[in-house]
Amino acid sequence: MIDTMTGAGLDDSLARQVVTARIVDVVRGQGFALCELVHNDKGGRAREGSGVKAVLPLDEVPDDEIMPGVPRVRPGARMQLLVIEPGSPAAGKRAAGLPVLSASSELLVQRILEGLVPELLPTQTGPEEFDPPRVTVKGIARRAGVTGRTKIAVAPSVEGVDAIEACLGLRATRKDKLVELLFGEKVEFVPWASSPEKYLRNALAPGTVMDVLISGRYAVVSAEPHMMSVVVGKGGLNTELAGRLTGLWVQAVAYDPHLSPEENRAALEKILAAKVAEHAAARADRPAPNQPASNQPAETTEPPAPAETATEPAA
Repeated sequence: MIDTMTGAGLDDSLARQVVTARIVDVVRGQGFALCELVHNDKGGRAREGSGVKAVLPLDEVPDDEIMPGVPRVRPGARMQLLVIEPGSPAAGKRAAGLPVLSASSELLVQRILEGLVPELLPTQTGPEEFDPPRVTVKGIARRAGVTGRTKIAVAPSVEGVDAIEACLGLRATRKDKLVELLFGEKVEFVPWASSPEKYLRNALAPGTVMDVLISGRYAVVSAEPHMMSVVVGKGGLNTELAGRLTGLWVQAVAYDPHLSPEENRAALEKILAAKVAEHAAARADRPAPNQPASNQPAETTEPPAPAETATEPAA
């Protein structure tokens, strides 16, 4: 965790880094919480009273964490937050010009994880020599919140390293600390794979699927009836996060045990072909730039872009 400060506020180098902040006041009418940054003394102990203020927009806080009865965003609470802007535009008299923080960013998860897992950072081997990280974060898909969930795809960058074990830590202590700092948010580590099919299978865990078909950025998977609720997840959350992690639009259908594997695959192929054709037709009907839209434009949902992570390590 980084907490370098200047007399007037944050050093610009802190952009996209993690700081510890104490909530001073929640100004719901103007949509932000006023924070004071907490710094560490020479012994590493947290000290308040830095005098450095920052603003946490409430739209950067998961909805379920600002509801009545949820103790996270309240005066006096401490949080690990990501600096997304060293100085904010005008956001009310008390917030204008202050650094902007976020509690819902996927990059926040990566930065906290980098502070817990040394394998994610370069290893210094000499005065100006560094070995590359032994583990790489390939992507993060997150629906933030105490009822949310985060999937983190990791891969070894050095032969013989178990990326999942490195992130979990001995007896899962590293994962437990990450969950604690995210106030109980569920976290899952996913083995990255170069094969899109295998990567999607991994991303859908703890659900298991019988078959996977991918065409472009669309995927259809089949799962046994008793496994469908796990594959899809509550409110479709598992397929949503798996899709965001892999950059695919994912649809799950029930595997019919009364049909042969070939017949089940043919059914998947039909569903996938229909979805691809639907998307192609929608794109064809979309008005050209600077042209008026038709009275009833086609509604489409673009496949998600692959989850991205920062390439530079935490300072």
